[in-house]
Amino acid sequence: MRGNSPAGFGEQPRGNDPQGAPRRAADSTPTLLAAISAALPPAAPGSEHHVETDRSNGKIVRRAIWVAPATGIEFPGAAQVFRIRRDTFDHAGNRLSKEIVHGVTSLTAAQADPEMIARFVRQHWGIEVRHEVALCE
Repeated sequence: MRGNSPAGFGEQPRGNDPQGAPRRAADSTPTLLAAISAALPPAAPGSEHHVETDRSNGKIVRRAIWVAPATGIEFPGAAQVFRIRRDTFDHAGNRLSKEIVHGVTSLTAAQADPEMIARFVRQHWGIEVRHEVALCE
């Protein structure tokens, strides 16, 4: 999906994307992932730039994001890099899953703070899920 949607997350780079769609780094080169990891602060508890917790559907989901300038990152149009960690627990507090995603966006810090980047990525994940459900029906 293109245009005003942040759904470019996970697509191949399209040059300087004026919409600033976040991009997933996991499928890019290992060098890019290493550069993004080096640019970000350590993923220590309490160092997150934004955290949100959802309680629904019989589970607790905690999402944390760390964001840094994309200085020295060789990726077309990169302005910021980010790491999102999603931990899922049952209501008794037992961990069900952990997912860590690294990404790049062409949105500057003035255009998108950590909360906004997290929202864009979450909206994209929702679009992917709805798309997969539609394909399965």
